[in-house]
Amino acid sequence: MNTNTSINFKTSKLNIKSAIQQNIGYSAIAIMAFLTIFSRIIKYLFNMMLARNLGDKIELYGDFFVGIYTVQILAFILLLGSSMSSIVFMGKYINLKKVDRAIAYTRWNLRMVSAMFSAFLLLFSMFIMCIIMLHLFHIYAFEKHSLVIHMICFVPFFAITTLLASYLLCNTHPYWYNFFLNGAIYFLGICMLLANAYFFKVSLKTMEALWFFSCLLLVIPALWAICVAFMKISKILIPSLNFFLLDTKYDWGKEDKGKEDKGKEDKGKEDKWMRVSYKLIMQQLQLFILITVNLYVVELLPLDEAATGKYSAIITVGGTAFNLGITVCQLLSAKISTLVLKKAKEDLQNLINKINLTIFLISLVVTIAFCCFSKQILGTFGKNYTDVTVPFMVYSIMMFLAAITRFPGVITSFSNNEKYVTRIILLEVLILIISGIPLTYFFGLTGAALSFGVVIVFDAVAFTRIVRKKVGVKPLTFI
Repeated sequence: MNTNTSINFKTSKLNIKSAIQQNIGYSAIAIMAFLTIFSRIIKYLFNMMLARNLGDKIELYGDFFVGIYTVQILAFILLLGSSMSSIVFMGKYINLKKVDRAIAYTRWNLRMVSAMFSAFLLLFSMFIMCIIMLHLFHIYAFEKHSLVIHMICFVPFFAITTLLASYLLCNTHPYWYNFFLNGAIYFLGICMLLANAYFFKVSLKTMEALWFFSCLLLVIPALWAICVAFMKISKILIPSLNFFLLDTKYDWGKEDKGKEDKGKEDKGKEDKWMRVSYKLIMQQLQLFILITVNLYVVELLPLDEAATGKYSAIITVGGTAFNLGITVCQLLSAKISTLVLKKAKEDLQNLINKINLTIFLISLVVTIAFCCFSKQILGTFGKNYTDVTVPFMVYSIMMFLAAITRFPGVITSFSNNEKYVTRIILLEVLILIISGIPLTYFFGLTGAALSFGVVIVFDAVAFTRIVRKKVGVKPLTFI
């Protein structure tokens, strides 16, 4: 009996190893890296064209940038972390060929998100009524509200795009995931700006025109993601919608009360899904919260009125290395929980080394290029942006450090140690505010970039200690 168990365990371990090696090789990493760089180029071109189109309205460009990040943060809160937990659970079920459980999870997820959408629409309707009343009674004019306030109505559309993109990643479509989260909005934006430049010639230098432009940017990719998801993962989505409409329950069978055998998957009950989703909200929000807090510190302190717009341009380009690290890590994200469950530490360590080495080499080249051609790159946004080359170089170096130390946080989130994530990220926000306010006040945008570096060092140390202790692998090694 013990011999058979040992043989079965070794066989399952070999099957996982061969599957991982088949799906994650240097070619797959290279493709993801290429898609990331391509997406960042598209984002850069979009932001450059938009900044030039707005001309001297640098503050309006800054408002648009803050608005986009605010919409993303609210969308992730609306999903209650389920776009991250789907990578943990749905990815594991698909890897283990437990399609019924993947469908059961998706059905539960869709029901939960639908309830959250209904609550959001109710609250937003009340919010709009308050704004209208203030306008009608001449207390505060509707058009005086920041563009950020007006863009909140687009939150459900970005939430839909994010959730369906996560499903595509779980079903071994990481390229579509990368495109929808990093490239779709900006690709569409470039097309719209080009069409406006050559055919429509409508000025975007008013808040109303920029609001309508933002609406198209967020609504169309959501519809696009729905079409792609139903084409690529119809075998999971359609049965999930049937369960949702008919309100049927999935029969999990009898629960084992004894000690589970090595390699046996989690039962995946709804309370477990919900707890993990809650704990993963902060992991998904980490980057967006930190960047948004960083931007708000710049906007609220008594700096130049155009400081937020200029810092937005720095973030747009300078964050390329960090986004490269995040995207390459996606190749392993959906498989970490499976490898940890099977105790395949050697396989996990080999993949970590391979991905870390790739991220380091590519990010280094990108960062050196940014430092050497900082003035030329910023000059493409307009002549008013060329005076922030030093903050741009500092921010690029900080993002390089963030890219090569990103993996410990990812491993922590997807290895059943998500309870540590919220605590660490809350501390990071606190550190960013405490260090960011004085550094930004005394050193301007260079200080804002340095405050991000303080957070990166803390992030790397904290998550590395957890991974080494709880998972038993070295998350920052290259060979």
